[in-house]
Amino acid sequence: MKKQKIPISIILGLIIILPLIHALEVTINVPEKYQEIEAGEKLIFKIDIKNIEKIGRHDINLEYAIIKDNKTIIKSKETKAIEVQTSFLASINIPNDMEDGTYIIKTIINEKEISEATFYVKKSKKEQIKTYFTLIVSATIIVALIIFYEIKKMKKSTKTLKQESESLKEKIKKENKSAFQNLPTKTGTSAFD
Repeated sequence: MKKQKIPISIILGLIIILPLIHALEVTINVPEKYQEIEAGEKLIFKIDIKNIEKIGRHDINLEYAIIKDNKTIIKSKETKAIEVQTSFLASINIPNDMEDGTYIIKTIINEKEISEATFYVKKSKKEQIKTYFTLIVSATIIVALIIFYEIKKMKKSTKTLKQESESLKEKIKKENKSAFQNLPTKTGTSAFD
């Protein structure tokens, strides 16, 4: 049987990369001030990374993912150099149209989820004002339509009543006319005699 040889570069790569994946202790923390933010604001969070095996300075690829209901909403990537330990603040812009709710921010290093924290997003005041304005305008339009309909209905009723009134007047005139024509009259005498 013929043995396959593994190239030395792959062996060296594994020797360097494998310890890095397991040798890091990472924590993510959302400061209290940012645990509830408005849509459209910036989420600021703190990352603490410790190189447990202390194998020297090296770069790590960090990825941050904002997740809701197991669905990734936003991703951000950066590379950081680490020797023994480091702490830094990172941020992600939250879109204006992000829905209200609790979200998770995860730290991913070398494609492995390492740490996570939660935060809450609420609608921005601007969006709330838009919503209230839309509701007020919609309610105003509905009320205006109801008033317009009622006025139209009243005009129609008034027109119908006017026509019925005119019809009754004509009827009364005709009846009065025929009643006066059928009255017996004396010639040369008045009704006051």
